[in-house]
Amino acid sequence: MKNQIVEIETREIMVARFGAAALVKTKEGRFALRGGSRSDHIEARDWASMFLHEAVLVRTEKERDEARKSVSEGVRQVQDMEKKLLEASSLLSGWKTGKSSSGSRTGKDSFQVARGGLGVAGEE
Repeated sequence: MKNQIVEIETREIMVARFGAAALVKTKEGRFALRGGSRSDHIEARDWASMFLHEAVLVRTEKERDEARKSVSEGVRQVQDMEKKLLEASSLLSGWKTGKSSSGSRTGKDSFQVARGGLGVAGEE
């Protein structure tokens, strides 16, 4: 059996290069960005908006999903920080009024603020 070479036509014409990103026109007449960093893509979109009006550069589903995931993670982190801030605020309020949220602990491990600085309760 002879080896047959099957050529799949995937012609893309490079229109411009922005850093590591290549702006190409596909055989279907669509424009796409291949490779590159986020800043390369921003530069390509800016350039296309000024000089290649017929090009509509849309985000791929992967880019969209990554952006959504990033936003969700950011929201989660903000919520975690708000929760920690509220807990710290409650703890500090309790200390200010002389109360402790975990119950009053007295003994050698409790600290008092005095004129001379910090000292362990019961020390003179």
